[in-house]
Amino acid sequence: MAFPCPNCSQQVESRPIVCPRCGYKSELAREYFWLYGAGALILLSGFLFGGLSTLVVDRATDHWSRHFTGWFPLGPWRPTYDWLSFLIAGIGLSLAGLGITRHRWKGLILFVAIVAWAWRWTLRKLITDTSDGPAPWIAGALIILESAGLLLAGRLALSLRRTPPRELERLQKDADISSNR
Repeated sequence: MAFPCPNCSQQVESRPIVCPRCGYKSELAREYFWLYGAGALILLSGFLFGGLSTLVVDRATDHWSRHFTGWFPLGPWRPTYDWLSFLIAGIGLSLAGLGITRHRWKGLILFVAIVAWAWRWTLRKLITDTSDGPAPWIAGALIILESAGLLLAGRLALSLRRTPPRELERLQKDADISSNR
């Protein structure tokens, strides 16, 4: 009995599935879950940051984003350009999420760079802030979230190391051969 490969639909004769076409191994399903699930989550967070950048433009003096001025997400920017910081972080996170879902180490490196840079400035804000407003509480919550992001990056590194790289040329060549039959 033949089973289809969940990655490329190639018919494979045995279980556990080891696909000769794309290199998929059913024992690594958990690793693929981490790559695709976390990659999609990072991609969506990039869209969220991009959307937030449109809300931060032309803000009033009592706007919620005033608490992030000069430290989040990417460090000190001039107060009139904070929206650009959110936009650049959103673009970077979107590209990182796409790279991770395509099994590219560059996507993971970009994700680590963005989160580590934001973590640095958030930690600095948490240590140096002496105000009584909500900024220290926001910084504390963001430190926890960014630390979770760095832990996620470590798990993604394990998943990238355990799964075979995608060879698009081979998959395209195999697809051309099977479509010519």
